Amino acid sequence: MIVWLNGTHGAGKTTTGALVQRLIPDSTVTGPDSPFRLAHLAPYAEAARTWLHAEAEVVDTTHLTPAQAALRIAEALEG
Repeated sequence: MIVWLNGTHGAGKTTTGALVQRLIPDSTVTGPDSPFRLAHLAPYAEAARTWLHAEAEVVDTTHLTPAQAALRIAEALEG
């Protein structure tokens, strides 16, 4: 499972990621320049072109605090 946090500079992605990590056991957070992310750009691009948009679940966090966003994300993963 990949949780991809996207947003503008200062939107709270790093804070939300850290909070999501606390809510999901055995999870890992990687930053935009991490070796993992950079090594998987091609597979992600392929997924984005094919199945990702149809399978992704978007969580609109526009009016949520990072803590509220993290909880909403964790709840979405639980199904």
